[in-house]
Amino acid sequence: MSSPTANDRLNDLLITINRSLLQYAMESWLWSSDATDSLLDPLKQAAAKQQHDVERLAGFLTERRHRTSFGTFPATYTSLHYVAVGFLVSRILANQRDIVSAIESSLSMLSTDIEARELGNAILRSQKECLDLIKGCVSEKAEHAHMITS
Repeated sequence: MSSPTANDRLNDLLITINRSLLQYAMESWLWSSDATDSLLDPLKQAAAKQQHDVERLAGFLTERRHRTSFGTFPATYTSLHYVAVGFLVSRILANQRDIVSAIESSLSMLSTDIEARELGNAILRSQKECLDLIKGCVSEKAEHAHMITS
């Protein structure tokens, strides 16, 4: 059964994912050098996963005839145009951890709506995959920094 509270919570998650720092970074022209170009592909993969999850959430809410909001980026992101990917990747990781935590805490609010809970669990798995991709970037960035200082 469709629950207004579950629908609202899913819309909150949609906004959280859609307006993540990773989504902002992909729209704000990240700068990379030859040494950090390899960081971009996993970030692009994670961003594509996030967009897919947003589409899944929006489709689900539309089927339920729930008014869907896509939110706006936080004003704090506006100073992050044209920054180096190496500078931003640890911040993207922290934001992705927050996203995973938000989804985990939302699952209990979806407990009475089986369809919403199933979607929430699927989105959680997908966002954990994004987290792993981003963690790989942070590790690779650390390896590049170590090679430079050695």
